[in-house]
Amino acid sequence: MLSAVAFKFHPNFWLSLLFVACFSALVYLGIWQLHRAEEKQQIIIAEANHQQSQRDISSAANVDIASGQRVLINGNFSPRINFLLDNQMYHRQFGYLLFTPFYNSDRSAVYMTVRGWLRGSLDRKILPEIPANNSVSVSGEAVSFTEKSFALADEQYAQQWPAVIQTKDFENFQQYFDMPLYPYLIWLDAAESGVEKFERIVINVAPEKHQAYALQWFSMAAVLLLLYLINSSNLIAYIKQQLPREQ
Repeated sequence: MLSAVAFKFHPNFWLSLLFVACFSALVYLGIWQLHRAEEKQQIIIAEANHQQSQRDISSAANVDIASGQRVLINGNFSPRINFLLDNQMYHRQFGYLLFTPFYNSDRSAVYMTVRGWLRGSLDRKILPEIPANNSVSVSGEAVSFTEKSFALADEQYAQQWPAVIQTKDFENFQQYFDMPLYPYLIWLDAAESGVEKFERIVINVAPEKHQAYALQWFSMAAVLLLLYLINSSNLIAYIKQQLPREQ
């Protein structure tokens, strides 16, 4: 009669140290991905809530809004000033994102609107024609300005219009106006003739993808744990003993 095999655990110190470090890192990454999934889900919910109501922000004092809020403004577009954000790919084609300032009715503030995308030319010296827009009321989505972007060189003050820019930073726009610039970009709803509507990306990775990444990290942690136990114990022999034997 074979003697019973007792489970024995005989870890190696350095191997155990390495295991703890790697296992902890994998579990941390999995938890971090779950947190990212929750953050993205909250962003989606917040965007949906803001989309349900529209606020009139024609008064410059009305800044108590959240990014993603639908807004309405009465006033008029600048007939001359336009900015072209460089290197904007759309449907695999090179072009520019068109920014035009919109003044409120009493010209106490200016709002930077994102009107859409314009196709670029292979000759970078040839800039696209800017379609005129005589609207006296615009609606869209108020979106926070991005953090100051990295650029190889400081933006040069434009001497002619339209001006080609490399970043869409608040400070870069504000320097062109002697009145307050509203602290949100206004992504316009209405499509214009000659301007492609450019859909804003709310999130670049869906919550479900973060959850899938989390599952991968947790799976790797589980595999690492199993390998560590096999190497540091008689787990295989112990399991074999527990299996029913043929008579």
